[in-house]
Amino acid sequence: MLNFRFRTECNRGCRDERTGERLIYLDVETQRTAASVGGWDKLDKLGVSVAVTYSPKLYELKIFAEHNLDELSAILHEADTVVGYNVIDFDFKVLQGYKQADVSNLHVFDLMLEIQKALGHRLPLSNLRAATLGYAPQYDALDMVKFWVLGDMEKVFEGCCSDVLAMLALHQYGITHGEVLYFAGADKRLTKLKVDW
Repeated sequence: MLNFRFRTECNRGCRDERTGERLIYLDVETQRTAASVGGWDKLDKLGVSVAVTYSPKLYELKIFAEHNLDELSAILHEADTVVGYNVIDFDFKVLQGYKQADVSNLHVFDLMLEIQKALGHRLPLSNLRAATLGYAPQYDALDMVKFWVLGDMEKVFEGCCSDVLAMLALHQYGITHGEVLYFAGADKRLTKLKVDW
């Protein structure tokens, strides 16, 4: 497990500081695509290439691989709330392929499901990230799998860490401003979406 400590732009609007709640942000990248394992109903077969957590309370970013998913599980169970984007329908289902990665009985705040409730349909994180935070991800999920296959773990780490910190920034923006931004329609018009996070 790699462990980094640093401060972010999490200010007085940060949920941790308002409530004392311990949040853990989570993202998981995979070794394989859904197409390569026979479909989206077999996510437990994708394999973890890397999992990353971030604790805004501790200013701590941690990187996990297959061999220490038990440590990841312990950290998730120490949190008051695990925050992710499509974490329930993707990340947790991938982790369920490992006996040592227990994701049962966790309190979860899934940003994608919150967006879906407010908007009526799902949006990719990349859309919200570009519109709200002003920068698009450098790599997508298929790129991450390609990098894993090629053994370019630096790019896998970079992409996953970037996604975790984008989730943190998006969540805290929504808490502070009561809204997030997204690109809507074929003309990709910048649109505000009210949220109560």
